[in-house]
Amino acid sequence: MHRTIGKEGDMRHCLYEATEYNVVARRNLLLGLSVGRALGLDPADLDGFAAEVIAADHEQPGHDDVLAHIAGWMERRGRPAAGRDLTALLVEAQRTARLHFAATD
Repeated sequence: MHRTIGKEGDMRHCLYEATEYNVVARRNLLLGLSVGRALGLDPADLDGFAAEVIAADHEQPGHDDVLAHIAGWMERRGRPAAGRDLTALLVEAQRTARLHFAATD
């Protein structure tokens, strides 16, 4: 059964929200893989670390929870990073994730 959309804008908004959610999830995956490699994690552990980064994004609104999770890992591994450095990595991962989804549209 198809739901009738009252306004064309409703459909666009739903599509935008779904795409945005996927872009953020992809960003977190890419960020987790990048940081995990920089931390020297074994290839077998990379997927688990990236999954932790994705899950961390559901702790609170915004991306601060993701950055805090990564900063904690880096600190425990003796590789502390400045907040602006982590933010730059996040922005680059966001840009790459958007390009991935733009290529599939």
